[in-house]
Amino acid sequence: FARKFLSATVASAGTGKTAAELLDAVSMAVGRDLITGKAIEPRTCWYVNLEDPLEELQRRIQAIALRYDLTASDFGGRLFLDSGRQQRIVVARDDRRNGIVINQPLVASVVDTITANRVDCWIIDPFISAHAVPENDNGAIDMVAKELAGIADVTNCAVEVVHLLDEYFARQVK
Repeated sequence: FARKFLSATVASAGTGKTAAELLDAVSMAVGRDLITGKAIEPRTCWYVNLEDPLEELQRRIQAIALRYDLTASDFGGRLFLDSGRQQRIVVARDDRRNGIVINQPLVASVVDTITANRVDCWIIDPFISAHAVPENDNGAIDMVAKELAGIADVTNCAVEVVHLLDEYFARQVK
């Protein structure tokens, strides 16, 4: 994660991307790398899962807290969770008449939320649910990525997306 940059975690289905991202988010919030035990500067993290219900995210966070003996006070109010089931986050869409359209009200709201809460890292899981443009249209995906990078830049926040590796590509790489 790097402030002012967009980064991505990309892997095949069922490989633990969400679990790893949640562990990273909790590590940032509590100020300790939970894998190594090393102290790190506490950071405010906003994790948005656009597939799972909020209750499931809370269960997963509770499981991490139990595993690492964390209490609510360890989090210090530095972890924010949202589910796409309560509010969709669609940065851009393909409007057949007007081409790719950036959802400016949403972008402004995200910037305001990150700024108001002093968010250091915003994680979006999965990337495919954060837009409504064709994944095989490089120009469209470039617009979405640049918009997310712009949010990172203007807010001095690290923005991370979680993306499913195309299975055809994964087979070719093996």
